[in-house]
Amino acid sequence: RSMEVVLLPITINGRFCADQQLDSRGHMLILEYDKFVQDTDQTKDRPIKDRRDIAIYGLASEIGSVAAAIKKRLLGEGEAEEWNVPNTEIIEELGDVVWYCFALARLANQKKRVNIFIHDINNLQREVIAEDARANSIQRIIGQKKRNNFIRAAGDFLKRTRFMTFNDYQKLAFLTARTKKRILVEVCVAVLYQLSAELFRKLLPKVELQLNRSLKDRPINDILGEIAWHIASLASIYGLELGDVAQENMKKVSFRRHRD
Repeated sequence: RSMEVVLLPITINGRFCADQQLDSRGHMLILEYDKFVQDTDQTKDRPIKDRRDIAIYGLASEIGSVAAAIKKRLLGEGEAEEWNVPNTEIIEELGDVVWYCFALARLANQKKRVNIFIHDINNLQREVIAEDARANSIQRIIGQKKRNNFIRAAGDFLKRTRFMTFNDYQKLAFLTARTKKRILVEVCVAVLYQLSAELFRKLLPKVELQLNRSLKDRPINDILGEIAWHIASLASIYGLELGDVAQENMKKVSFRRHRD
């Protein structure tokens, strides 16, 4: 089944800027997309707490939409044989999750901006080089070669700063995947729901946090980094480049702003 993608010009504040977000290889730059999210955030006039709450609800809702789009592919009548063939709905929903991840990262880090991809790679580095039972289990599953390739590539990735791309992060993060194909898709959907629940804990009063302990409280940047990893992994399974997903999201958001 062919993938239907409507190509639209990317505009920010009414200016056409088709290629300004790409590096010399034609890959989407993380820094430029982050600026786009900032420019297209329509909650700027609201108090920070309201904006953060809106972003949490928005991100959780879009994760649900990703799951719904994937369910149709996995379980829909006549769809099972093409479970790993992406369609417009999957691409759009993945892009919406990426937008809200970047929006929430900005709102949650007012004093110092945090790149959630860098944050996630740093966490993954610590995880794979640790000398404990979990690290040993991960190494055994992914293999010594992938582990070493990840450690080397992570060092190069973290030096790029302004020139980091979505695709570089996607390829690097996928080296740490512990399952494959359809199983990985189902793992991603399950974990994304769990991460949504962790985000909602940020909205609970203290008494409820004390009484509801089935999930632990973690820094929001750790949660956002893991959401990014699972969205990037879904893109990889569907044969999509995460940079292209981000570009399509920019086109959709720009079109809606222009229409409104």
